Amino acid sequence: MSDAQRRTVPARPDPLRPLRRLSGGAGMPLVVALIAGIAVVVWFGIAVATSSEWSRAESRVLGALIPQHRPVPDAVALAIDAVFDPAPALAITIAVATAVAAATRDIARAATFALTVLVSWRTGELVKLLVQRARPDVLDNGHSHADLVSSTAYPSGHVGFATALSIGILVLARDHRRRSTIVSPACVLFVAVVAYSRMYLGLHYPTDVLAGAVLAMCVAGVFLAWWLNRALPVLTMAAGWLRPPSWRP
Repeated sequence: MSDAQRRTVPARPDPLRPLRRLSGGAGMPLVVALIAGIAVVVWFGIAVATSSEWSRAESRVLGALIPQHRPVPDAVALAIDAVFDPAPALAITIAVATAVAAATRDIARAATFALTVLVSWRTGELVKLLVQRARPDVLDNGHSHADLVSSTAYPSGHVGFATALSIGILVLARDHRRRSTIVSPACVLFVAVVAYSRMYLGLHYPTDVLAGAVLAMCVAGVFLAWWLNRALPVLTMAAGWLRPPSWRP
């Protein structure tokens, strides 16, 4: 391709440009706010984990939220519980990233998706180890939850994964305005359904599911600011086979 031809080829739009601005200049206050949000989630978790009065109050709210259990909603909630366990969730992330790499032939794009999901999701497990909040004591829906309550409650890992996966999908969808418009409300509904299913089973307090979503969003924002502006450009320069994201119009 000649120099004249190169000059006439229009540059492909980069819909993640606003995210790239997060790491410098006017975007830094937002990154600081996201880091503060992470700190608040951790602090609040430690506070509620040591407050029996708060847990009793949330148990009353939880009892009001949970209607009489029916076979179909029970089956859906238990299916969500099984599919979004750590091993299946990891498999879903790898499968989607592999499909993205195969479809776009863009390793950087697939890596951006996979790492955004994994980092923002698994950070919640570290917070769980720190907070150590017990599960609610309202497990009375007729099912055996002995295998479901072995871990701690705050924040909700299932909601964290649903939020992280939604953010990863939104990152992929930003190269098409119409697609992004459709995907955004679908992702919000998806996270809401997963959050309600966790309370429906009596496995999480309302603040557990809220913390799972907020933590994943904050971590994802901080990670994308670092990844898109610092790590990915360095990797792109260091490895010639790793192409920068080719965000298609």
